[in-house]
Amino acid sequence: MAEELTRAEALALHRSGSLEQAAAAYDALIAAGPEDADLIGLRGIVAMQSGDGQGASLHLDRALSLGGDDAVLVRNLNARAIIEKDGDRLDAIPPLLAEHPLPVPLAPPGDTAAFGAYLSLASFALSFRDPERAALLANACLEGEAAADEAQRIRLATILAGLGLGRELQVLGDWVATRDRQDARKLWLEAWLAGQKVKRRDIVERARANVLREFPYHRDRRPGLDGDTLRVLVLRSPLTLIRPADPETNFGGNTIMSFAAMYTGTALAFDSFAFPGAESAVGVRPEPDADLVFNNLAMAEAAYGRGAQQQVEEMTAGMTVPVLNPPELVARTSRLEMGELLGGISGVRLPHTIMGKKGDTPLKAHANSIALEIGLPVIIRSVADHRGINMKLCKTIDETEAAIAKLPGDFYYAIEYLETRVSTSLWRKFRVAFIDGKPFGRRLTFGRDWMVHGRHWRAIAKDSPKLMQEEARFLADTSGFLGEPAMRALYEIRDRIKLDFFGIDFSFNRQGEMTIFEANAAMRVLPGRPEDKAKEFDHMVESRIAMHETFEAMLLRRAAEGRAARLAAEEGPLVLGDAAAPRTG
Repeated sequence: MAEELTRAEALALHRSGSLEQAAAAYDALIAAGPEDADLIGLRGIVAMQSGDGQGASLHLDRALSLGGDDAVLVRNLNARAIIEKDGDRLDAIPPLLAEHPLPVPLAPPGDTAAFGAYLSLASFALSFRDPERAALLANACLEGEAAADEAQRIRLATILAGLGLGRELQVLGDWVATRDRQDARKLWLEAWLAGQKVKRRDIVERARANVLREFPYHRDRRPGLDGDTLRVLVLRSPLTLIRPADPETNFGGNTIMSFAAMYTGTALAFDSFAFPGAESAVGVRPEPDADLVFNNLAMAEAAYGRGAQQQVEEMTAGMTVPVLNPPELVARTSRLEMGELLGGISGVRLPHTIMGKKGDTPLKAHANSIALEIGLPVIIRSVADHRGINMKLCKTIDETEAAIAKLPGDFYYAIEYLETRVSTSLWRKFRVAFIDGKPFGRRLTFGRDWMVHGRHWRAIAKDSPKLMQEEARFLADTSGFLGEPAMRALYEIRDRIKLDFFGIDFSFNRQGEMTIFEANAAMRVLPGRPEDKAKEFDHMVESRIAMHETFEAMLLRRAAEGRAARLAAEEGPLVLGDAAAPRTG
């Protein structure tokens, strides 16, 4: 019976994955020792692993109030922080860390799991700009490094480098040089993030340069992939990292890389190639067995500005396999060219947009010129940013001048402000995705000012059930909700843009005219995991599943076409009598 089990036996059940039996054994032991922080913490971890977040929090909070030795305290505090992180309650973690000061010196015991708790808590402290606590934990890990496995040593090295402790840049570089390529790639990615967290620009720049120069190509080597697996080569920008600590997952980019990161099937493999742009020439080429190429350099302005546009055009020129979102088509979707590309569509308004260069001309002259050509109010924004970053609505010439002065870089956009408010204090923005030519309602968001973004909408929606119902109707029947004239305009936009996968942000004025904010492949169109209801509203799930299924079907169909075309080009047709049959892969 559970009450007869010893602590060691209960722990063995826990480690074997027998969570129900371990929970019963821990409960029996806790009944005999109700002040044991170690047992109560382990009971909380079992609850966490079983999906009982509330029960886990209660047990761990109780354990933390009792203290325990150094290793137990760190393990329990780390588990409690993980619960907050998994619940998207990141703001709760810094107070949690501050509430439980750690004793000095720390002495991690000699097992890998306990070492991992110290290391994880050090990462939390680093993330929340608590270098003193991070250093305390990292130094404790350094003292007990013999208990770490290889992956943990890599993480420890980068945390120490990010803090400027123990292994500075040269030492870090020397240590990397002794690793195989997979370990070295993982280490530099960890160093990149660690440097960002503690604002160590020297770490960030060196790590980034090493990744771009030495590891632009990453091959998907997940278990289960074989010769029947269709390979998708993703061409991407190197600036954004997704799951960088996982060497078996592609990193970087928007949309398809998010899809790749969550894809668990074996029908498709996702290789990636990062274009370093003007920083260096492309010295490494991807392996020549791609069945499909997906160009994920999705933002025309950024691709040109970083010198990657020419590189991606040269790589894709003359390819036998299909190229989704060809670079020459993406290049036409800049805000500056949108007026010419989409002009003349019935019922559609496009804001007048100009690109300015600061140069030596006084910024007051820029502001005056903008007021004459576009008028006021006007939107001033940086050229290569999204999500409302570096963007301001200016109502006067002085505000326009000040906004231009604050923008990073030499170039800026000045965009005509077109009124789309629904009422005196409510704006809305539609997003429609086109995937393989098919339209999908992606979001209908509302805002209390002119800059409407999803992060604001979630807060509004919880207190506005009628607005949420309106979004639900839009997602369930996009064509019926928008009506025939609007859908005709959207199809005309699709036919002019010609991309395989892109999104359109738009709204309507009170006369029913459609105002286009942007239409390109750079916005986040494909949502996250369709089944994840914790982070999104339930009414979105059905449309998200349909979008994912269509996206995957597009990749499978086009990759199969590419496999046939590639094999035919490599080997020629296999002739059987009068008929030509393609070779199989």
